[in-house]
Amino acid sequence: MEKPESKKIYSLRKITVEPVYGNLKENLGFRGFLLRGLEKVKIELNLVCIAHNLQKIWKLSREKQEILTKKRENKGVQQRIYDIIVGLVQNLCYV
Repeated sequence: MEKPESKKIYSLRKITVEPVYGNLKENLGFRGFLLRGLEKVKIELNLVCIAHNLQKIWKLSREKQEILTKKRENKGVQQRIYDIIVGLVQNLCYV
């Protein structure tokens, strides 16, 4: 850890690894394995990873849906502004 290159590599850990473990422990409540034996532990870890990935997919789909909803709302606002401007122009032309 004395070399600058080692410090740089270690600093990436908080970006890549630590958030995953934090999510597993705090949000999913995974503190340790309930089963014993390598094969059973592998299966349990796979289930925890599936839960973590499903959570990420759900979050991303919600964010995408919110973006699409905002775009639709903006189109509605833009259409109303356009209608107001057209109405004003028509009123000015008839005066």
